[in-house]
Amino acid sequence: MNYLKQLFSYQCGFYLYQWILLLLLFVFFVQMMAPQIITKVVRFIRLFGNFTWDQRKQDFFSSILILSMGVCVLFFGTYGYSTQPHTATKSQCNGEQTTAKSGETAIDLEHALYEAIQLLSFNKEIENDNHPINFARDCAILLAFLVASEILRKLFHSSFHTLWLACPVIPRTVICGLGRCGRQLMEDLGETRPLVVVEPNRDNPHLGRARELGVIIVPGHPRSQKLLFWIGAQRAREVFIVTDEDQTNVEAVLDLADLVKQRRGRFFSKTPPRVYAQINDSGLGKMLKESELLREIGMNVSVFNYRDSAAEKLVTDLLIDHLPAQDQVAHFVLCGFGAMGQSLALALAEFFHCENQKRSRMTILHGEDEKNAVERFRSRYPHFSPELIDDASDGWQFPDAADEWGSQALRPVNTFEEGNIIEYVVNAGFQAQPLSLSDDKLLKNLQSLQDYPRICPIVIVCGEEDYQNANAAHDLRLKMREWDLTIPIFAWIPVQPRLADLVVSRQSEPDLPPLIPFGEIQECCNYDSIIHRLRDELAEAIHYAYEESQNNGNPNAVEPLPLSSIKNYDLVWSNLSAATHVPLKLAVMGLEVMTEEQAKRDKRQILNEEDMQKIIEDGQYQKTIATMEHMRWVSERLLRNWKYKAIAAANKLQTDNSTQVAISYADKISRHQFVPFDALPQKEKGKDLDQVAFTLKFCSGIHGKKFTTQKLCLVYRR
Repeated sequence: MNYLKQLFSYQCGFYLYQWILLLLLFVFFVQMMAPQIITKVVRFIRLFGNFTWDQRKQDFFSSILILSMGVCVLFFGTYGYSTQPHTATKSQCNGEQTTAKSGETAIDLEHALYEAIQLLSFNKEIENDNHPINFARDCAILLAFLVASEILRKLFHSSFHTLWLACPVIPRTVICGLGRCGRQLMEDLGETRPLVVVEPNRDNPHLGRARELGVIIVPGHPRSQKLLFWIGAQRAREVFIVTDEDQTNVEAVLDLADLVKQRRGRFFSKTPPRVYAQINDSGLGKMLKESELLREIGMNVSVFNYRDSAAEKLVTDLLIDHLPAQDQVAHFVLCGFGAMGQSLALALAEFFHCENQKRSRMTILHGEDEKNAVERFRSRYPHFSPELIDDASDGWQFPDAADEWGSQALRPVNTFEEGNIIEYVVNAGFQAQPLSLSDDKLLKNLQSLQDYPRICPIVIVCGEEDYQNANAAHDLRLKMREWDLTIPIFAWIPVQPRLADLVVSRQSEPDLPPLIPFGEIQECCNYDSIIHRLRDELAEAIHYAYEESQNNGNPNAVEPLPLSSIKNYDLVWSNLSAATHVPLKLAVMGLEVMTEEQAKRDKRQILNEEDMQKIIEDGQYQKTIATMEHMRWVSERLLRNWKYKAIAAANKLQTDNSTQVAISYADKISRHQFVPFDALPQKEKGKDLDQVAFTLKFCSGIHGKKFTTQKLCLVYRR
């Protein structure tokens, strides 16, 4: 009874129960109009770590609230009317005069229930009723609001979305395409942001999940400029264009850029959205980045694809635990040469440069239907591997001398007189893949690799289907046990995480070589991996250090600039490539970089300033890391069809400034630095050494938040 008295006590112009009803009404409209707010609030107060206020929870909450209000009307209405004191002359529901004395109750339970039901239909005059009746009446009003809101939402769902999209002040994030990448982005962002998804296929299996998350689904093609305008993509916070067709994605980006240009100067359209486009063709991506329209309006477009992300993560993360020893060379066996196999081959060639300072070897096994892909690849990347002088190599065995970067063992004939010019990146051979990876001939070749102490072999299964990769890798693993082989196997399983979990669950079986799945969409195509915040910030810092060196080390003459403001695409890519390679450089020193907040949360040992200074001043580390950086640069440029050109004697006398030397070249993609690190002029060595020192300082957090949104630190690898 004390609780009821408190509930019906009069406070600040309202009874306490009325404040509660107003709060419930507010929560109802918030969860219906902006469910992301509920998710953020619950996570903020740490009730549930992975809590999401999706459509199912919204419907459940609405149903419970409506049912509760109905029960409250009947219960409190019946209770109130059954205890309501009446005067002797008061007319009852049957029209007869009561015989009760004044102040006494003269109504039975049946009539009280009938009176309560009248409250639901608002067929009752407001009189000097008691508190339970007033509470029941307020519940009936709230119930009417709830029911009407649900009816309007169901009947005019599309109209509400149209009004929402038309409102310029409402922030939004747009995803064009609900495939592998689009689905993962929706999962990452749909819980905490208002999302708009454009999907042309009405039978897309991911649409059901989109409805659960309360995402606004717009059927249509992202190449339609009218559709992009209608959904307000030009006013969006971020736009992800992730269909499976490069042509569609490029056209959508240019259409969006045109919309931004048309609306420039209008209200709420001053800042263009940040755009992320999935482009598999690197040449097409370069053309898009160099578009004059994008530069004119200042719209920043980041080009990515999930295959490259998976390949880079494999090289700069998973393979760190399988680096070759100082006297060894890595030999990768790629099983499959579709789109993923080609991405892996390029990533390994560009980024896998280790402490051993040797070229990697590759045996690329391709299917019968991939022969044309091999020819196109070799034609597009002529400096990827050597054009063999004879048939001495069968794609599995290479001369040891060819592992050295300045070797002439497999060099093209009569190209340069000098003997230490680097003309290709890896020692690679292309062979037909057997029908089954458990083929005895394949196992025999793998055994020859394992038996040779100079070789550190690694097998990567990279077909285009998850099930086939998992099945082939498992069969190969069982067969390798029979041959006493311990070569690690990596299997690309991007889409089916349960299949990857099944593969991992069998790691404990005895005498089996390790089998590691990689490339899951949840890791390689999530929001954090796409925006590459840390990598981009590091790339911008590397560019700043370069510009500072061009201004005689004067920090006041240079301002940190975003990558989008750099017009030279080759320079942007080179900075990004250098930033991508940093984890491998740090791993050689037994370190890794992370935010200071994460390091403290994970209780990692952070390097202090004294330890950091010792590492920076360590000459051996400096030379090793600088050599790795130089070979990465050489590989990056060779894979983009740059080539060696000697410096003319006149240029040698005029200047040592590499920028001026480059300008003197008729061919702008020729350089004299395609030689081993030890053969570089001292000034060129200094550039790599300076970049290494700057990178270490950047990762250690010495610069604070000058280049980053969060302070970084270096920790010891586990």
